[in-house]
Amino acid sequence: MNWFSNLPRWAQILVSVIPYVFVFIIIVIFATSGISFVTGIFLICSFILLGITTSWNVKLKKEQAEKAEREAREQKRLANPHRLGHATLFRKDYSVIDIETTGLDRNIDDIIEISAIKYRNDEQVSFFSYLCIPSAPLTDEIISITGISNEIIQEKGIPIEKAISKFAEFIGEDVLVGHNIENFDLKFLNRVLDEHYGRYFHNDYLDTLPLSRTVFPHMKNYKLQTLCEKLELPLPSHRGLDDCLATAALYKAIREADEIQITFDY
Repeated sequence: MNWFSNLPRWAQILVSVIPYVFVFIIIVIFATSGISFVTGIFLICSFILLGITTSWNVKLKKEQAEKAEREAREQKRLANPHRLGHATLFRKDYSVIDIETTGLDRNIDDIIEISAIKYRNDEQVSFFSYLCIPSAPLTDEIISITGISNEIIQEKGIPIEKAISKFAEFIGEDVLVGHNIENFDLKFLNRVLDEHYGRYFHNDYLDTLPLSRTVFPHMKNYKLQTLCEKLELPLPSHRGLDDCLATAALYKAIREADEIQITFDY
């Protein structure tokens, strides 16, 4: 329907009216042919229903096209290699973020905790953390991993649309720092923001996962837990603020190691 949206307003109105004029002409033809009142009413209702269905389909297609366009722009943005994190992009003003979820699939799993710590000149200046009410009760596995129970969620949790709005306000235009932020945190956060507000986060970010692979090339693996253990940093706990603190410490260690060009061999 791009051709329709590109038309002047008067032309859009004219095109919209044409089907109804056509319907009116058809009804008049049937009326002069001697059809019954009930048949006429049936035809009128049928044409009205057809018009509503057609209008709904056009609106749905337009929304799908707009969403596809947004997703295409987002994929192009994420494909920019300068967003993956390089020494020239290191910052001392940023927000470290972390989320906890009910699973790894951003399309079906829910966010149950959003946390962030704002840093200015590498110093903590404010904290953000909310539990979010999921669409279904937490499984025993998730409760075991995170320590978040269904009772705590019901007592302290807020709807995800409120949490994501507060989160967007908290981070503002900050550079975001996170571990596997590109392929995990941002995927979930952008899906939720798109579902409820029809937009995406456009913050620059630094992902400590690829940065760790570059600066510490001989690690056994690059899980946040492993990196923090090897580098003797504060350990994550699968709770938002704890993981933010661990990620912040890892980010500083990466930056310092890169600045003095140290390569650790583990």
